[in-house]
Amino acid sequence: MDGIDAMVGVVNHRPNLILIDTSLPRLNAHQFCYLVKRNIEFRSIPVIILSHTNGLAERAKGHAVGSIYHLVLPINNQELIMVIKRFMLCDGNDK
Repeated sequence: MDGIDAMVGVVNHRPNLILIDTSLPRLNAHQFCYLVKRNIEFRSIPVIILSHTNGLAERAKGHAVGSIYHLVLPINNQELIMVIKRFMLCDGNDK
C-alpha cells in the first residue's frame, strides 16, 4: 500500500479516523494529510500521523498540514487507545 492507495480508500470508504505512516511511498503522510484537509468532503476526518521521529519539527510539520496527533512507531497500545477515545468517543471536544 502507498499514499495514493490510502487516498483511494478514503474516497471509497469515508473512514471515521485515519492513521497514516510518514514512510509511505508516492504520497507521504504529510502530503496525504494536506490533501485530505483541503477537501471539503473529508476535512472533518481526524488524521493521526505515525512516524519513527519524535522531534518537535516532525510534530510541527504534521500539525501544519492538519493532523490531530503524532504517534511514534512502534506504537504504544495504551497511547493509541487513549488517542482514539479522545478524538472519537468525545467527538474531539477535549482537543
